[in-house]
Amino acid sequence: TESEYYKAGHQYGSDHAQDSGFKVTARARKKEMLADNPHPKGSKEHDDWHRGANDGHQIALDNM
Repeated sequence: TESEYYKAGHQYGSDHAQDSGFKVTARARKKEMLADNPHPKGSKEHDDWHRGANDGHQIALDNM
């Protein structure tokens, strides 16, 4: 099972991509989204959230 940090990042990434409306805009905003990671860089929580956000973002784009 995935950690709560992964799940939170996944949901954030998915919501962020859907809010941006268009694939081009969503992809352009991905870097900005990943900068919103609330956990200290280098921590397991940071890595899990980052991975979840990437996955959620990509799934949302694929479903647009």
